[in-house]
Amino acid sequence: MKSITLTVPMPPNIANRQMHHMVKHRFKLGYWAVLDNILFGIWDDKPLKWLVKYQVGKRGIAQLKRDAHHLILDWILRKDCRVPKPESPFPVARISSVMYVARAMDKGNAMNRHKWIEDYLTERGFITNDDDKHLDWDGFPKQVVKQGQEYKIVITLTPLEEI
Repeated sequence: MKSITLTVPMPPNIANRQMHHMVKHRFKLGYWAVLDNILFGIWDDKPLKWLVKYQVGKRGIAQLKRDAHHLILDWILRKDCRVPKPESPFPVARISSVMYVARAMDKGNAMNRHKWIEDYLTERGFITNDDDKHLDWDGFPKQVVKQGQEYKIVITLTPLEEI
């Protein structure tokens, strides 16, 4: 098996937000629907409709509204990020990450931004599990800091024999 590289939009920063757990969960499902669309070309209306509703609705946090707007308008129609669906998950993998951000993040916030992506990789069959026995981080995610660039994360998964 060879390495897989995925380019995904920057997930929202919800590390220190207080909100109902179902709002957070629905936003995660909407984010995953965007990933399904840009990585595999799969379209699922339900979570995307919720993102649109949340983005234009009266409720919600302003930053999450901007994040939803960014996901829908800037990423949903992209086809340059497509990857083949994995035949089977990597039993053990090394993950490396490059984050394209406006401001440098501390370790806690940077790693928190990867949690939904790790869950997605597990749920969609790229990796067996996101625990330490199955996923080895190749150091702290690198950060490319520049205002106005496309804010994204580039993930590289490399299969390993064992950790």
